[in-house]
Amino acid sequence: MVNAILFAGPSGAGKTSLIENIAATNPDFEHVFLYMTRPLRDGEKGRETKTREELKQMYENGEVLYLIEKHGVLFGLSTLSLYGILNRGKIPMVEMAIYDIDVFRRVHEDVLVIYVAPPSKELLGDRLLRDGRSNQSNRQSAGFIELDEYNRGKFDDLIDLRIINQEGRIEESAERVVRYFKTQKEIGVGSALKSRSTKI
Repeated sequence: MVNAILFAGPSGAGKTSLIENIAATNPDFEHVFLYMTRPLRDGEKGRETKTREELKQMYENGEVLYLIEKHGVLFGLSTLSLYGILNRGKIPMVEMAIYDIDVFRRVHEDVLVIYVAPPSKELLGDRLLRDGRSNQSNRQSAGFIELDEYNRGKFDDLIDLRIINQEGRIEESAERVVRYFKTQKEIGVGSALKSRSTKI
């Protein structure tokens, strides 16, 4: 049975904002805690900074499920957070790069994959520019490449639901994700049945 959601999409598409909105308005959904090697940004929640050495040791100890490197930053998903959420009967929500989906599936298969995309490359570039991060240029280049691959259908077999994250419509997108998840959970459909992939 489907009992977790993975959110994929290029950096700047709005995955974190979408997850935070869902968690704030739907108590049955929770953001899985993440460890990483970069400093926390202002207002950033649900994450904690560790050194590479600390994070690798945590992986060896089973405190994180896996390690993934993206844009020079090492990330590790909290084992306790993920299974704690599941044990409370809640729905864990995880941010992942589309290229790393299979890493999560090796430890937990019963998931829906939501792909969050911006309305256009231009808007993605604007969002990254407003974000003001030091590696903005690299993130924009990687995001544009990913969107090109997405538009060519490279990830079709991985995605259950597509969300075009329009400016000022985050609440609407959040409602659609929750509604779609509940529908798929009822019929037992998840990432194993890609032919049901839907675009919103």
